[in-house]
Amino acid sequence: MGRAGDFGGLEPRSRLAAKMRIMAKILHLMESLLTGHDEIDREHAQILDTVNALNALLGTHAETERTNVLFDTLIEQCKDHFHHEERVLSDAEYPGLLDHVASHEHALNIMVKMRKKCTAEKTRETTLRCFHDILNLLVDEIVRNDIAFVSFLEERHIVRRKPPHNGPLSSHQSGYPAAEDRSETSL
Repeated sequence: MGRAGDFGGLEPRSRLAAKMRIMAKILHLMESLLTGHDEIDREHAQILDTVNALNALLGTHAETERTNVLFDTLIEQCKDHFHHEERVLSDAEYPGLLDHVASHEHALNIMVKMRKKCTAEKTRETTLRCFHDILNLLVDEIVRNDIAFVSFLEERHIVRRKPPHNGPLSSHQSGYPAAEDRSETSL
């Protein structure tokens, strides 16, 4: 009996399809991952909305043009968000700013390379793999890198986070629109 996430003897294409079925869920930003900075948190929610829209579109075998538009939208949202976040951290004199900027640059470079690969190969398998890799990159960026600066902003009294309630935010609690009613995963 294999472990959770172990796809046994499946061929690579079947493993990817199995991973995508598991991943085919709506993502929510957990309250415990909110930075306390309203604009940054709103941008995170907008990025996740685009990820969710792209995920839903990929699940329907939709046309390539709409998928391309959403990939490009996601990259542009990330660029804008990263620049805004860097300004906030610069204004706060965050000591880890240079590392944070380098992390953003690295993430964007990878996203652009994946997007080019996805465009060049034009296969559903490549598109799914690109989406999966970009999703993992964004989760890492939000969870690992962004949470690292929150305590600094709290110490500077720039943000004030509420104690988490350990669940996904409802639209009422977050102030963001509610997601569609499908299976959900929280970040």
